[in-house]
Amino acid sequence: MANTTSTRIIWINALERMCFENTVYLPTFPATDMSLRDLEYATLSPVSCELMARSGMLSARASHTIDISSIQPIVDSLPDSPSGSYLIPGGRYLILLQHNRLTLWDLGHVSGSTFHMKDGSCQLVASVVTNCVSFTAHPSPDGLTIRIATCHFHFYSFLYP
Repeated sequence: MANTTSTRIIWINALERMCFENTVYLPTFPATDMSLRDLEYATLSPVSCELMARSGMLSARASHTIDISSIQPIVDSLPDSPSGSYLIPGGRYLILLQHNRLTLWDLGHVSGSTFHMKDGSCQLVASVVTNCVSFTAHPSPDGLTIRIATCHFHFYSFLYP
């Protein structure tokens, strides 16, 4: 039991370090709720991906299937196409800018080859009415917060007599 606990702690610490080194948003992974296998998979994914890319297994001609059915509720809820989007490093959170609204969605976390979502679907985390036309996002230095900077255009009219 003590060996399993210490191994788990080692993998949780390794996951946190991987997130820091790769600017992955730390809350992407619910480390305390993840299995040991999922912790290992999440921690080693950047290295595995880099090794595949270097060996030529990931090429422009390679085809990889990604199941995007999990984001269908987001697509269905939008009256118009988004004018901007940003998938936060780690792949769990998605920011969309659409007309006059900036939204943050929780897509769930990946472990192995499957998505794990609360209640089986994407969750709207936050929605803000805004007149921004563009945005950028970056994690805070501690990796626990996403900072979103927005750009606004203001038009002024002056009447001359």
